[in-house]
Amino acid sequence: MKLQQRRLFYAGATLLFVLLAPILILYAQGYRFDFPAMRFLRTGGLVMVSEPKRAHVTLDGKALNETTPVTLLNVVPGEYDVTLTKTGYQPWRSRVRVRSHVSTKIEALLMPTVLSLTALPVTNVVTLAASDDGAKIAVLTSSGNGGRINIYDSRRRVFQDLAVFDGNVVSSRLAWSANDRFLAVRTSVGQVVVLHGTTGQLEPLPASPQLSIDRMVWDPQNDNFLYVVADETLWKIDLFSHRASVLTSPGIVDAAVYDGSLWIVRRGREESTIEEVDRESPNARQRVIDTNWPIERLLFIGSNRLLVEGQAAMALLDVDGAALSETQIDGRVAVSSRDPTGRYLLFTTSTEAWSADLATATFSLLGRFGALHGAAWRSPFPVALLLHEGTLTEVSVEAPVASSGSFGPFDEATAMVPLPSSAVAIITSKAVLLPDLEP
Repeated sequence: MKLQQRRLFYAGATLLFVLLAPILILYAQGYRFDFPAMRFLRTGGLVMVSEPKRAHVTLDGKALNETTPVTLLNVVPGEYDVTLTKTGYQPWRSRVRVRSHVSTKIEALLMPTVLSLTALPVTNVVTLAASDDGAKIAVLTSSGNGGRINIYDSRRRVFQDLAVFDGNVVSSRLAWSANDRFLAVRTSVGQVVVLHGTTGQLEPLPASPQLSIDRMVWDPQNDNFLYVVADETLWKIDLFSHRASVLTSPGIVDAAVYDGSLWIVRRGREESTIEEVDRESPNARQRVIDTNWPIERLLFIGSNRLLVEGQAAMALLDVDGAALSETQIDGRVAVSSRDPTGRYLLFTTSTEAWSADLATATFSLLGRFGALHGAAWRSPFPVALLLHEGTLTEVSVEAPVASSGSFGPFDEATAMVPLPSSAVAIITSKAVLLPDLEP
């Protein structure tokens, strides 16, 4: 090769190196060239997991060779249509946004194609309540001028008659004690009856107040203690010593027990206070939180957060009383529960489903419906199961536009009640349905 040719070769190679080196460096640092935008963009990541695993992945209509869990690196930022499919399950679809220098995680909970249902042979169900471990489900039904309580043993799958009540039971409520030894029944006339959860024997109560009871709360550490709010007064009922005593008044509208302390809501004319008090000495206040609007219910305490309900409004407070976030809601809250990860709260009205993020102290509207009959969490991801207008639908709290299918019709459904271990019970006019939602 002649000298001039060598010089031209080295000059060309040097020029090519100068041109390619920055591109190679950018590629090594995670940049990719976006031809529609005609510029380099720093890429992100996309992590896709599902329950059950080994679901096939389609990204923008192109099938990947891998099954979940899948991790994609160097993904150009933008929006992508993601579809997960698996034999025996309904397709899961979502529109996902990938951001620069961030790994976006998708957690998909697939819904089976065929929903297996266990039907409990009971009619005219008023309400039900499950024990903490889900082993026992108390079902209150109405018949004639009274009602009946049956206990369904979910392990042996048998029914047991527990008790019969006289009078109207339409608005009655049930609550299990901490170790499921007792079942408290708030009757339609506002009185409390306590039954032994196994024998159905009526527990002798002290001369408790003959008042309309608005709220009843079991002590989570001692199931001999039942707290009731009646006519703005907090009472403590001791089943062991058969005594009832006034703890504090007036203006008490709600109470809860958390982390060894008793929390009460005391309402004034235009504002309320939330007080943390000693369970043995309620007048010894450990913490007082002043609020500037009337609180009707204290729905959640935990993670240094309090979720409270006012008139057509919800608020997240910290334990020192600072208002972190507020939102307007349509109606009264019917369901409130915490998701399996511990980060989110789910609450619903008769037409709306909401989530509250405890980490960021923000509210998100999951959807509005003509009629919303209930909501519950599904493990292991923060996925809400909603029963609305005869249809059972899953909604991801972190990606509300995701869809994993639905079931229906449940046209005769009147309510859905959350059970332990992410199970639910659907109440209809003819039976109580227990769907098998396990992947």
